Amino acid sequence: MEQKQLINYMITIVKNFPKFVKLLTENIKNKNILIVSHINPDPDTLGSQIALWYIFKNIAKASKIHLYNKDIKNEKTLSKFLPEIKYINNFLPLKFYDVIIGLEPSSFERLGLKNIAFNKLFIIDHHLSFNAQSFENFNSYIYFDPKADSCTQIIYQIAKRNKLQLDLKIKKAILIGILSDTLFFRYAKNKEIFKVIYEIFDKNLKMRDIYKVLFNFEIKDKKIIEKVLTKIKFYKNKKTALIDLSDFKIDKEKRGMFYEILRCFHKIDIYIFIVKVKNQYEFHLRSDVFDVSKIAKKFKGGGHKNASAFTTSNNKNKVIKEILREIKL
Repeated sequence: MEQKQLINYMITIVKNFPKFVKLLTENIKNKNILIVSHINPDPDTLGSQIALWYIFKNIAKASKIHLYNKDIKNEKTLSKFLPEIKYINNFLPLKFYDVIIGLEPSSFERLGLKNIAFNKLFIIDHHLSFNAQSFENFNSYIYFDPKADSCTQIIYQIAKRNKLQLDLKIKKAILIGILSDTLFFRYAKNKEIFKVIYEIFDKNLKMRDIYKVLFNFEIKDKKIIEKVLTKIKFYKNKKTALIDLSDFKIDKEKRGMFYEILRCFHKIDIYIFIVKVKNQYEFHLRSDVFDVSKIAKKFKGGGHKNASAFTTSNNKNKVIKEILREIKL
């Protein structure tokens, strides 16, 4: 079956990718469009947003295209590599859009859209924690591919279906998304991702520049690195490490580096990172062997099998206990 209509809801799940691209392309011409990445965006989501923006500029020239992300203010390091981030608003320019494209949100709530009217909503996602029913009250068209290694991989295929020649700006956005989501291929699931890299490779794309963006500690960070190391708590029976950073003031992008660099302890399979943002706790989960997206989904969050997150205002210690109960190794 190429296309499935869920009659109880206003949702169309399009399983055939060429049909989804055709439907998307037909609906963005001469329209007011909003491209939105999920709250607390990662490089893959932002790379997808920027690449799709350029793609739409090529295939829907008469359309007005707006970019939005609720939490976009703190992407300083990444914006050095992707300067187009400055065009992403953390406010909604209009109150009505003909079409909204949501990038890997897992659920409607993670788009950060409130009091906004629109005719159609297109969703592109590849997270195992994706919740289609959260879009039941909207005229939604969904393409969900859990086999894709990154959202930018799907965006690249949209460009390819439209036979677009990719310039360096689009290639940069796609490449940083792929390398960040696979952690430089550590979590690559299939050979298609290497085919994409081969096809977009450009002598002007410097891997070392992307590495510096994703792992950008400075000499002045020495004290905070030492402090973080003293905060690690191990649950050996659960093969789990807890790193509570909720009392620390750490730049958002630096926190992301900790999430990956600290994953080096022998016989530790699951990492729980906690930060506090605007009186709420953010739990970031990482693992090579356990599907942490299942835990995130229980708390209305989302993400990948190996990397997921959720936000809560509940008691921090109670949430930790709930997570530890969910871990069965």
